[in-house]
Amino acid sequence: MESLFTLCFPGMILGHLGFLRIGWA
Repeated sequence: MESLFTLCFPGMILGHLGFLRIGWA
């Protein structure tokens, strides 16, 4: 469980940042 969260959390951060970049671009 901990490893899964550790792998998913950074992905959500990158995905959110990518979404913001697409929205602002």
